Amino acid sequence: MLNQMAAGVSVDIMPGMNDPANFALPQQPLNRYHVQILAPLMLIISDFLGLLVRTLTSTQRLKANLILWKGR
Repeated sequence: MLNQMAAGVSVDIMPGMNDPANFALPQQPLNRYHVQILAPLMLIISDFLGLLVRTLTSTQRLKANLILWKGR
């Protein structure tokens, strides 16, 4: 009965939380359509993270300089 239902419908089998199958099975390659959508999004995220890191680094340097300046 299950085979008959699955034959008429697209079925994806997903491993459970404690099932080690997700580590053993290779992943499907991404479709070209997904790559075209994801590439610009990944660039935006990458740029944002780079800006965030630069801002945090600059803030830490500024804090260190202020601490040193107060100590004089």
